[in-house]
Amino acid sequence: MQPYYGDEPHIIQKRPKKRRVYGKKRRGTLRIFLIFAFCAILPIAAVCAFMPKIAQPTTKTYRSKAYAIYFLITGSYDAIADANLASDVVRERGGAGYIINDGSFKVVAAVYKTKKTAEAVAAKQKIDATVYELTVKEAPLGSDKDAAKRLMTALNACDSAYTDITAVTEDCETGSATESALSLAVTNAANGLKDAAGGISDIEASPPIIEYLEASADGLAGTVTDEKHTLTVRVRYALCSLMYERYLLSSKLAKTNL
Repeated sequence: MQPYYGDEPHIIQKRPKKRRVYGKKRRGTLRIFLIFAFCAILPIAAVCAFMPKIAQPTTKTYRSKAYAIYFLITGSYDAIADANLASDVVRERGGAGYIINDGSFKVVAAVYKTKKTAEAVAAKQKIDATVYELTVKEAPLGSDKDAAKRLMTALNACDSAYTDITAVTEDCETGSATESALSLAVTNAANGLKDAAGGISDIEASPPIIEYLEASADGLAGTVTDEKHTLTVRVRYALCSLMYERYLLSSKLAKTNL
């Protein structure tokens, strides 16, 4: 029963207590914590993601360019004796008579830097002649830019020697130049190869290139003093050697890891 106070009953009304809503407050606090944690972890994650790239920078390796050379082949033989006999015949006709041994003995009359020229000369021959293409391989020259540039310049000396000598040889055959002019061109080219070899002697990766340049220089110089066959025949032989040995050098360099 409700108690009475005074003349009229007085009802005591109890005010309901306010209940605390724990769920919403806790969810808000958790959201703030997660945002704070994300902001704190994000920069660290970004740094960790890029650390491998900073710690292990990539190293560029400079390389020589590949290109093709074309040999005019007059015959291919299984026996070296047969190849030597054929070589003598080619030399008597004014060709190089150079022999390439790549599983069979190929007799070479001349070497050219373009397929078009080689095929044009082959078509004019009275005997069967084919064009044999070889690719001077791309080769690593190391990661030092200056050293690689000097090595490439030295290698290009052989191409310059070929171009200069070939031009004077053709002039000599047409009567536009004398044999003395051809001998001088060969001598200058040989000296240029020796200078190129001396210019890279301080580079660690240079020994195979120096060996090639010096051997080629000696081969060219020998054509001037040799008295076997005509001067143009000897020069053609030396040019075939110069370019074929360049091909062999590129194969050797391609296997190295500079």
